Amino acid sequence: MTSSKKAGPSPSKVPLPQASSKESLPELLETLSSRLSETESSLSVLLDGSASLSEAVESLPVLDRAKFFVTLAYAIDSLIFCYIRTKGASFKDHPVMQELERVKNYIRKVNAAEQVPTDRKCL
Repeated sequence: MTSSKKAGPSPSKVPLPQASSKESLPELLETLSSRLSETESSLSVLLDGSASLSEAVESLPVLDRAKFFVTLAYAIDSLIFCYIRTKGASFKDHPVMQELERVKNYIRKVNAAEQVPTDRKCL
């Protein structure tokens, strides 16, 4: 997806403060609050807009549309995973884990489609 704002690092790549002492708890809570605010502002584009989701992505190129929907599916599944973890339920055998793997496979396929072919043979 193209946007005028430069995207920050992937949430999985942002280093978390170490939880080695009680003094770091406020820092961890501040990090959590900051990330939730970023997520809320990112989602507000979808939730507050007058256009439907399909109208919002209609003008995107096919590859960007695929990236959008795969990212959205991953975000939703990740939120469900986080909810399960906060409830203390076992997540290893939960169906959301299979869904996360399925979406990860689609992410790999979209990334592969995005790569420029380097060595093709003409027949």
